[in-house]
Amino acid sequence: MFIITSCQEGAFNETICQLNSNVLNAKESFLTTSKDDKKAYYQASLAATNTLAYAFGFYKAAIDSAPDAIRADLNSLELDHAIKRFISLMISVSKEDSLASTLFENTFHSEDEVYIQFLDYANRFNKGGSTFFQQLFHQADTAVLQFALGYITAIKLLCGLNGFAYQNVPSEENLVCKNWKYFFSEDSTFSIAGTFVLPQNAMTLLGSSLKEELNVDVYENLRKRPLEDFNIRLNVISLFTS
Repeated sequence: MFIITSCQEGAFNETICQLNSNVLNAKESFLTTSKDDKKAYYQASLAATNTLAYAFGFYKAAIDSAPDAIRADLNSLELDHAIKRFISLMISVSKEDSLASTLFENTFHSEDEVYIQFLDYANRFNKGGSTFFQQLFHQADTAVLQFALGYITAIKLLCGLNGFAYQNVPSEENLVCKNWKYFFSEDSTFSIAGTFVLPQNAMTLLGSSLKEELNVDVYENLRKRPLEDFNIRLNVISLFTS
């Protein structure tokens, strides 16, 4: 599989190559850690998963922000589907079923209401030193946030390289809450654009959440990059083989 990128974005392409190396190193460390040392083996497994999650967030941002003709390429679609499968498997194995069911599966609320409720829980519901994200995602909590961070970092870097404005989202947790359907449904859309609910300590006098439209034109601008510049294919197939 490949990521098709622009030859005008050397720093972005160099970052992808470095991420490939990071993932392979983490994978090698995991494979060479003895299962007899359960603690070390578990830590190596988490490190490999977190490294891969960050890289996948970065790769997905590259796909999502590419011109339509690039995103329609078979390799791009194959990679995007592989990323989604990885996230879906990770969540299905790790999630706390009762919390997930309450929030995402047996709800009659709108998508926006689920986002607000998820964010409220994430901000307020801690138990025994455990955050709500840890309670919901268990051992995958860091990987979920690393995926979001990788995505944010890639879009921010692309905007900087191309001279486009970028507005910081409130946090990785907030971005995950906004994109809850990507983690808890078949939806493959993940986005740093749209209406964001600001942190819970930023409330109006009436007690309603403050909202702000962020990065409205980011994808439109990035997808207008000259098609002829997209002639570099970075091979990432080794990440999906044994």
